[in-house]
Amino acid sequence: MSNLYFTEEHQLFRESLRDFLKKEVVPHIDCLLYTSPSPRDRG
Repeated sequence: MSNLYFTEEHQLFRESLRDFLKKEVVPHIDCLLYTSPSPRDRG
């Protein structure tokens, strides 16, 4: 698929980031959203 805005390197980075998020962030999103203090609570 050709894209006018992104080079092949950009596409590879986007795919890598997407894979990382699926593996490392999405499974823990509920915990991250509901147990982390908001920026207002920190200081």
